Amino acid sequence: MSPAWGWVQPLVARKTRVCSYDRAGLGWSEAGDGRYAPSRVPEELRVLLDRANEIGPVVLVGHELGALFARIYAARFPATTAALVLIDDPITVQTPVSATLPSAWPWLARVGILRLSGQLSSLAQGLPGDSGGAMRAFLNRPDHLTRAAMELSQLDDVAATARSLALSSKIVMTSVSLGSSEQPAMIVTEESALRVTHAVETTIDRVREMDVHTTSDR
Repeated sequence: MSPAWGWVQPLVARKTRVCSYDRAGLGWSEAGDGRYAPSRVPEELRVLLDRANEIGPVVLVGHELGALFARIYAARFPATTAALVLIDDPITVQTPVSATLPSAWPWLARVGILRLSGQLSSLAQGLPGDSGGAMRAFLNRPDHLTRAAMELSQLDDVAATARSLALSSKIVMTSVSLGSSEQPAMIVTEESALRVTHAVETTIDRVREMDVHTTSDR
């Protein structure tokens, strides 16, 4: 969810406009009809950007499962995608995923075991200020964890879909490996945030340079 970018977003915002969002059913976003279909995620992002009057092309930054969705979005909407920054992309980074029975998370949250044990909320330690507080709170909420478990259960299928789609050669791609195996994975250290920020800013510079050259050619 969006607070997971609590370190990165303010840093990148010094260079360009930055938007983060919660996918349907996660964080502050409603779940709609309650069903989870990975194919709908890129379509929902496209609608969100349109209704928010965000004019592309955009640089999409995705972490793990988010990196897969970013790939799928770029394949479906190449004209509105300038670049991808993929963090711990499951297609290129072979990092073992460590998640203890995600399907049990909602039940454990309802009976209070997760809150008492701090099993998931401890993973958000290190996120700054309000971002850390919001993330820890949602990691104990059954509704958020229900959708998170649904997403994780289909990660392999989403990876297969993303792998099967061709990306335009015009889309700039940058990969970052943080090597995290914990789930849910988050960027909780300033060191990791600086690595990601550097990758994003370098990508933005490449896109802007390409745009200048294209304009000059015209």
